[in-house]
Amino acid sequence: PRVASIHGYVYPIKEALPETFFLRGADCWGWATWKRAWDIFEPDGKKLLAELEAKKLIDVFDFGNTRGFSAMLKRQIAGENDSWAIRWHASAFLADKLTLYPGRTLVDNIGQADGTHKGSVLFRHAFNDHQPIKVGGIPVEENRETWSAFARFFKSLNLKDKMLKRLRKLI
Repeated sequence: PRVASIHGYVYPIKEALPETFFLRGADCWGWATWKRAWDIFEPDGKKLLAELEAKKLIDVFDFGNTRGFSAMLKRQIAGENDSWAIRWHASAFLADKLTLYPGRTLVDNIGQADGTHKGSVLFRHAFNDHQPIKVGGIPVEENRETWSAFARFFKSLNLKDKMLKRLRKLI
């Protein structure tokens, strides 16, 4: 009952990851859920943001301020994006639900190139490992080491993004 979804994508983190692991919240690339979990979806972004702020969870929600999930939620509230995914992540996060991730990606996300919400291709990498993944035998709790690996990955992307912005200004 604590699991909100299963996921087929994992960011291209260079560090070794466990075969499977849980993180708090939900995601939207190559995923599945159940009606019982989808029933927690809160469509009101303002309500979700207010609860994150009231519970002082913005830092954790944003992976230690390395990922702009709360900023994306604010843009959704302002009508600058129409993301259901940020509200799904916030809904699951606030309900203390988990998503099961694979230690290596199982999907080829081509939507970044020509999908509805196309944009940066920083996260695209292809599914090319057809070895089965063993599911089960792990505690149904957030994997803190993997959470930290995600935070380090997001921080490295932020540094790369800042460097690119500076370089563009110089050019």
